[in-house]
Amino acid sequence: MYEILFLCFFIWVLTLNISWIVVVNLQWLKVSTSSVKYWNHTIQWLLFDPLLIISLFDLTLKAKSKVEKVTILLTAIILLTFFQYCFIFLGVVRIQHWNVAFSLIQWILIVFICYGFWKRYRKLLFKEELI
Repeated sequence: MYEILFLCFFIWVLTLNISWIVVVNLQWLKVSTSSVKYWNHTIQWLLFDPLLIISLFDLTLKAKSKVEKVTILLTAIILLTFFQYCFIFLGVVRIQHWNVAFSLIQWILIVFICYGFWKRYRKLLFKEELI
């Protein structure tokens, strides 16, 4: 339970604060002015993206080799980029200066930073004998 809350908050900090500020200030994406599409986008960033990342992190616990873990993390990055493109295609987010490379870089940084801090947090929980 602690891990899930930690990951949710950490992912929200990265995606909603840091990433969103960069994306909006560089004007790569613009959220639709339609309230339904805006809330669809908000729900995606608040619920869907963190749940996808957390569920794939959970899969890495079952992976036995580092290659499997990296494959799972790369799958997360590809899925997150794909869903971001789907939102652009559906008109929830308007394309301004969007590039798939920028999106990949953004998700690579978010996923690997979150994974590193999550592994560090798990070690702390093991040390404190909470898990």
